[in-house]
Amino acid sequence: MQEYITHYDKTWAELMTYQDRYPLQEYAERSVLTTWKMSYEQVRAAKPEAAWLLDQWSFFHPGDMSHELIGDYARTFEDSEGARECALIATNKLSFQDSVGVLAQYSLVNKTEGMSSFSIHAVVHEWSLYNIVDDRAREQLCVRAIRMVARSISSSKDPGDLQAARKLLPHARMAARRHVKMREVADLQLELHQVAHFMSDWESSQEVVSLYLRALRGYEKAWGAKHASTLDTVNNLGLLYAKQGKTKEAEKMYLRALRGKKEAWGVKHTSTLETVNNLGLLYAGQGKMKKAEKMYLRALRGYEEAWGPKHTSTLDTVNNLGLLYAKQGKMKEAEKMYLRALRGYEEAWGPKHTSTLRTVNNLGNLYADQDKVKEAEEMYVRALRGKDEALGVKHTSTLDTVNNLGNLYADQGKMKEAEEMLIRALRGKEEAWGAKHTSTLDTMYCLANLYRDQGHAVRAREMYNLAAEGYKTVEVDRKAYITDIQEQLSIFAGPDGKVQRKRRRIR
Repeated sequence: MQEYITHYDKTWAELMTYQDRYPLQEYAERSVLTTWKMSYEQVRAAKPEAAWLLDQWSFFHPGDMSHELIGDYARTFEDSEGARECALIATNKLSFQDSVGVLAQYSLVNKTEGMSSFSIHAVVHEWSLYNIVDDRAREQLCVRAIRMVARSISSSKDPGDLQAARKLLPHARMAARRHVKMREVADLQLELHQVAHFMSDWESSQEVVSLYLRALRGYEKAWGAKHASTLDTVNNLGLLYAKQGKTKEAEKMYLRALRGKKEAWGVKHTSTLETVNNLGLLYAGQGKMKKAEKMYLRALRGYEEAWGPKHTSTLDTVNNLGLLYAKQGKMKEAEKMYLRALRGYEEAWGPKHTSTLRTVNNLGNLYADQDKVKEAEEMYVRALRGKDEALGVKHTSTLDTVNNLGNLYADQGKMKEAEEMLIRALRGKEEAWGAKHTSTLDTMYCLANLYRDQGHAVRAREMYNLAAEGYKTVEVDRKAYITDIQEQLSIFAGPDGKVQRKRRRIR
């Protein structure tokens, strides 16, 4: 795939060079590239704003681009090359619609049947990028795209508006992808941080890491290594590395952020406590229970003193303590923490908020671990319905609950329902995280257990082998799982093939 992409990029560059070397011929001999070039020149002559819009669109997703994406940005737009066209489109929605209409007339964009939205064919979209031959113009358009996305994020009336977020996300991804291929630009660190933070709610891709790193270098250069904005970016990089399973890098970032925040604001400042809580999460994931509990209790005392016992930051740490106690087998203490967190979240956010649903899922895990099947299923179903509605059916948090419900059905002997849930979770995680992410591998392990229990030896072996190979490549400790897989594989040759099942619940 990488060789193909390299060849693809090289071929495009050669085509553009060839196109520039030869004058236009008669229509019958013109290539489709020449036709697009002619159309583009006609558009620019008829309506410069339309040509500018196509250039700018090449740094966004080829799907529908809203007028708001440009309009929000134009309110803080500074005069530079392209300002006139941008201002005309941004301040006048009719001009935007007319510009898109002109592009549609020349078949450079497509009108969605039965709707008032437009899109660009993927090949035309790629050509429109290569059509911008001036490096400085490309850089300006790329920077403007990042700023437009950042402005749309910061100007949102409702930060929790998932419909608006889903609409913006493809544009953020494309702008980020284009940006990381260009040189770093000064004074863009705030916008890079905003876009990276927005994207990190949905994914932990390398593009997000690159945006954070560029923002970090920008903050360090502009404000210094100990500035609040620098430390916030360091902390967020830690969160992202933790999501990727890069525990060493995550701890390094957290400890750097913690030292800086303690020096700048003191040990009881809420920003300091946030990083303390994050360290607790990291240590808990590594199985360092004493260190994790120490961090959580320190954070909890600080939050209760600063915000009070019902503040959502306090409740987050209460929930985390519940997770820790559950891992240690302290079921009563865990349930007490979860119920306290759940009551607080329901009072503060309501029954359908994602924080509420997270704790509902955790209660389901706790009841499942105690073989309270009815209570566990009630919690899982409630969490799944809420997450489907709030986050969507493909969100990784939704898929975690799908995985857990699949395990519960397997425990009940509902093999068909269990398989449906686990396959759904596996496909979704492979799409979101990739085949070798720890969370994907955990679901693969669960599915292998299910196939083993159903007597599907071939399928079980395949899944076990894939999971084992994947676990060897991740930094998160899965030695116990690998040992168990080896035992499972060896037992297939035995007379009964029955071994104790070990399930992976996602907390």
